[in-house]
Amino acid sequence: MQGQIEQCCAGYRKNSADVCVPICNGGVGCPPNEQCSAPNNCSCKSGYMKNGRNQCTPVCPGGCPDGRCSSPNICTCNDGFIKLGSLCIHACECKNGHCMMNNTCVCDDGYILNKNKTNECVPFCPNTCVNSDCTAPDMCTCKNGYIRHKSKSYTCIPWCPSGCQNGKCVSPYSCECNEGFMKNHNYECVPGCKSGCINGQCKGSDVCVCNEGYVKNTASDIPDCVPKCDKECVNGECTQPNNCTCFFGYTKDLESPHKCVPLHLKECANGSYSAEGKCVCSEGYKKDDMNPDICVPDCTAECVNGNCTAPDKCTCYDGYTSNVTHPNHCIPSCSEECINGECLQPEVCHCHSGYALSNTKEPNNCSPVCDEPCINSDCAAPNVCKCHEGYIKSSSNETKCEPFCTETCVNSDCTAPNVCTCHEGYKNSSSMHVCVPFCTNGCVNGECIAPDKCECHDGFVHDSKLSNRCVIKCPAGCTNGNCLENRTCECNEEWAGTDCSQQRDTIHDRPSADTVQ
Repeated sequence: MQGQIEQCCAGYRKNSADVCVPICNGGVGCPPNEQCSAPNNCSCKSGYMKNGRNQCTPVCPGGCPDGRCSSPNICTCNDGFIKLGSLCIHACECKNGHCMMNNTCVCDDGYILNKNKTNECVPFCPNTCVNSDCTAPDMCTCKNGYIRHKSKSYTCIPWCPSGCQNGKCVSPYSCECNEGFMKNHNYECVPGCKSGCINGQCKGSDVCVCNEGYVKNTASDIPDCVPKCDKECVNGECTQPNNCTCFFGYTKDLESPHKCVPLHLKECANGSYSAEGKCVCSEGYKKDDMNPDICVPDCTAECVNGNCTAPDKCTCYDGYTSNVTHPNHCIPSCSEECINGECLQPEVCHCHSGYALSNTKEPNNCSPVCDEPCINSDCAAPNVCKCHEGYIKSSSNETKCEPFCTETCVNSDCTAPNVCTCHEGYKNSSSMHVCVPFCTNGCVNGECIAPDKCECHDGFVHDSKLSNRCVIKCPAGCTNGNCLENRTCECNEEWAGTDCSQQRDTIHDRPSADTVQ
């Protein structure tokens, strides 16, 4: 057949297209980036040239400052540099900003350089954030335990769940009572009586109102309330409301209980007459001061809260009982044991220091008192708070227990055991303890790196009209046109060139003023 090659010349071979091509290196071929241009003659491919080691390396006509030529006309940047168009520029870390050629950080709008970190831009709030942190441009976020002031957006004030009636909230969860008020066991500000109010109730600043059946003790400077007997006790004393206790040698008049009448004792009772006819008291008895012909029991030690009813024998008043170690001293009796307290009056428990009565239904039970409220905990001992399950002691406040989260809360606060609550401007991610920035209007062709802040993907720039949208960037720019997906410019009418910067000459297309129609 005419034109068909029957056999290639020496040093050549047929390829798949039946064309004779040169053979190099015994058919092994040429090294990388080379081609067999003649028998046993390898030359560089297009875009490559020989270096000093006789190797074919790629050529980049403009050079590759801060990079290396990895393929013809393609530069790969060195470590620490990134690609910007055809150039390699410094890739410094610049949070909330962008890096300049001199490796310095220029902050985005609403951010300023961190005084302690030159490569970090932090949010800027023109007004000082009080009890809060500047977490986004012109946005203060209240610290834990504080709430935003109703009229001052930059100021956060302490928060007290109880509202601090009769006082003011001076720090988180802590009320300071107004003058004349004091904290009770529930940390409520209630009227206070500094000197106490025994047998009464404190109704105001040092205003003691006696319980029913009691009146103010006018014989004492202490505002105690003492029992009141409507009728004066005759030959006795008022020991309980409308209850008279008779002196020894007297007994209650059956018709008038407030009167005590002498016992009908025979003359020289508890004694005998002497030869002179005088009444001589038996051992352990003494003459009655009111009636010398009557001998009454003598107690060497005075009977306290009782009457001497036999020699050296005291009989206690109602509501009192004998003291084992001091028989002549009758002590108050309480039918129920005083827990964390002492019975100092009949059926009245007085709490030990650091304890207070917490329940009117249990008047004998004194509970521990903590000066500051136990937050997320219980008062287990005076000024000792025991945390609830899932909480741990705060490092700054012994009375406050903070929720514990086994995983660190990212961009969020641990607000309950193993519950993370996102900061303002953040939302939950697939991981329950990690919150990610939230951009209200989305982030097209970019990534939301901070609340309502988009960072464009490589090769994209911010749209001049929509801050949440990133558009394709053409390396040489595209001033008078649109940058297409292939990163080439589609020029507007009357413009041309790769970057649409050349204006078309349209003068010759217009009709001349001298043309005759």
